Amino acid sequence: MGVYTLKRLKKKTYIILCAVLILAVLFAASAVRAYGSGKIPGGTRAGGVDVSGLTLEEATDKLRQNLDNSIFDKAVHVVLGDVEKTVVPSDFLAAYDYEKTAEKASHHLKEGNFFLRIGRAFCSFFVKQEVGVEIEYDKVAYEDILESLLADIGDRVVEHSWEIQDDKLVVTTGRPGLMPDAESVSGAILETIRMGTYNEKITFEKESRRPAPLTAEKLQDKICAESSNAYYEIVEGKVVMYPHVLGVSFDKAEAQAIIDSHTGDGATFEIPLVIHEPEITLEEIEAQMFSDVIGEYATRFNSGDVARSKNIALASNKINGTILAPGEVFSYNGVVGERSYSEGFETASVYVNGETVPGIGGGICQVSSTLFNAVVFANLDIVERVNHQLTVSYVPLGRDATVDYGNIDFRFRNSTEFPIKIVCSSEGGKMYTAIYGQETEDRETVSFETVTIGHTDPPERKVDDPTLPLGEEKVESEGSSGYVVDTYKIIEREGREPEKVYLCRSNYNGSFRVIHVGTGEAVPSPTPDEGEEPTASVSPVTPTPSGTSSHAPSPSPTRAPSPSPTATPEAEEAETPAPTPDSDSVSDSGL
Repeated sequence: MGVYTLKRLKKKTYIILCAVLILAVLFAASAVRAYGSGKIPGGTRAGGVDVSGLTLEEATDKLRQNLDNSIFDKAVHVVLGDVEKTVVPSDFLAAYDYEKTAEKASHHLKEGNFFLRIGRAFCSFFVKQEVGVEIEYDKVAYEDILESLLADIGDRVVEHSWEIQDDKLVVTTGRPGLMPDAESVSGAILETIRMGTYNEKITFEKESRRPAPLTAEKLQDKICAESSNAYYEIVEGKVVMYPHVLGVSFDKAEAQAIIDSHTGDGATFEIPLVIHEPEITLEEIEAQMFSDVIGEYATRFNSGDVARSKNIALASNKINGTILAPGEVFSYNGVVGERSYSEGFETASVYVNGETVPGIGGGICQVSSTLFNAVVFANLDIVERVNHQLTVSYVPLGRDATVDYGNIDFRFRNSTEFPIKIVCSSEGGKMYTAIYGQETEDRETVSFETVTIGHTDPPERKVDDPTLPLGEEKVESEGSSGYVVDTYKIIEREGREPEKVYLCRSNYNGSFRVIHVGTGEAVPSPTPDEGEEPTASVSPVTPTPSGTSSHAPSPSPTRAPSPSPTATPEAEEAETPAPTPDSDSVSDSGL
């Protein structure tokens, strides 16, 4: 009986073991299939959302539908020593990264060797696993918040610092501190956000910490370098400058001995350095690349108009130092950018629909016009240029270039074989622009020729004025004439005939001659007192140029005919044009 029972027990145990083995094989096969299917293994949750058996795309969509970014308005509670503070993730623009969260859910069982991954996959059939979400956030804003969080908690550790001064390294040793570890605090806050455990407080005690050890080897790794020459490359049509590097070295044994003799907190000491100069500096590269002024021009403006002067200076500074590779196109709007208050531009007079009105960025067209003239003198190719609606006084007719961000640009191409550099300055009422490059053996001189082919007198506009007596007229504004001007450049090369090249045609509208006409009450003529005889008016005696008197009445004055427009002066005569009035600013649509 006992033997029989024992045999039956062995048989039953054998059957159970076989069943368990079969189940294990089935589960393992299922786990292997799940692992290799490209789908997220079963039992996987991310941010509380079940993503089991889903593809990456399906999991991403499901996470996006179920995870709301409003959760980041909740506060994370941090206890730092005996002070409790809060951090709100939305303050540093925290948001779910749905794609990375889905990838994390898919890959969390794919770490380690094959058998370990299979074991995890097998266990996933019985144990649910929560995968923390991935977030994206503004790292700079987060660092600022972390800095503020720890600002008044204990005493900060002051790390060792150093700087190179001439041929020596000046080192200042650090100071110990008593405060929570900043890196641990940062990591714990981010992990709390990822896991969504906002109800749990994060606690950190103040720790006594010393600065990281200072050794000569560490300093050597931080500051020592071999010297290297400056150079430039043209990458994707743009000039990329690589500055020179000063070589720095020191005696390692001597440096360590000096460090060992200064162990006090906040101590300052010096380590002798050997400086190795490069053969070619950046200044030498630029002097070689930009050795010649190939075109320049200057205009004048009223420095008493503070807002306009500031706009001119701001645009000049943005352009100054721009380098163009051969074939590269310069865009005024692309370099100067949008004219806005946030960029520092101010309100000054501008042209809008043929009239002068206040507008943001008034004055910047004097910069583009000055640059246009310098570019022509440098004999570079003009890609885009538009004249103003009305004439301006700071350059001759046919030699201005208006701009309007988003609508009108001034563009030119570096049509030389070498890089060029634009230099702009604005000071003391003078706007100056120069193009630096390299002169070729076939030197050329460029001048302007402008031809006025059309002229119109200022149109008249009469405006009723109740402040003037009935019928009386008063000229409020003389207006300006309209012109059509063709502009050429004359290229002269030694031993060749001058070449005349057509540049552009400028159409300027005339501005209104505004006349105020009185609509008020008529002023009655004075009547003589009773008994008095009216007296005839006597013409005043006009002295003659010779100094002798003439008793003949002066002839009635007549309006002199408008002179025919003449060709505008050459560049040399335009270097000092008449001062710019407040109203003749800039472009056609407010810029």
